[in-house]
Amino acid sequence: MKLGNLQISPFVFHFVHSSYGIHWLSKVPVGLEDNKGNIYMARSSPPSVFKAYADQFQKDFANFLSMRSKEIMPQGCMGVVKEADVDSFNLPYYTSCKEEIAEIVEREGSFDIKRLQVFEANHSAVLSREEQLHNQDLDFNVYLEMGKKTANGVRAISEPLLSSHFGDAVIDKLFKRYATHVADGLMLHKLTTIVVSLTKKGN
Repeated sequence: MKLGNLQISPFVFHFVHSSYGIHWLSKVPVGLEDNKGNIYMARSSPPSVFKAYADQFQKDFANFLSMRSKEIMPQGCMGVVKEADVDSFNLPYYTSCKEEIAEIVEREGSFDIKRLQVFEANHSAVLSREEQLHNQDLDFNVYLEMGKKTANGVRAISEPLLSSHFGDAVIDKLFKRYATHVADGLMLHKLTTIVVSLTKKGN
């Protein structure tokens, strides 16, 4: 998913919107050989792994801004797998903080930040009000239902990537376990979304 390399004819857009796409990296960062037993950044990962992800995000996001600036009009807006398989797989994904985004936008230089805001929401927003009431009436585990909803959303995006590396046979069991892990963490964490509105600088 090489968002930064997507190119269209110059100066044709007045407005560009990218939703939940910037955190995907153009490639798995280099230098993750020491990230044994993990497929992403984890508590057991050495500092070099966190730096590799941050460096790759900085390159990709700066490239994304540079490419978009060429397209937008001035003033326009914008467990059951082998251990070796786990050790050789890392997700091309990085969740930046708002300070990192602001720094890269400023350094790249093509856009002014009109608004940069962080929103936090309870995971209960994943379920409709009717689903929540239905689950309460039937004494269902609401957190598990929310975990399933969240896991299905992640699966829709990441299944091709995981299947190509681990095979199709493990996918159902993987996301069933993932839903349980998500449910366990829902009581402790909130959904965080960063919204940034950019205006391309005039010539």
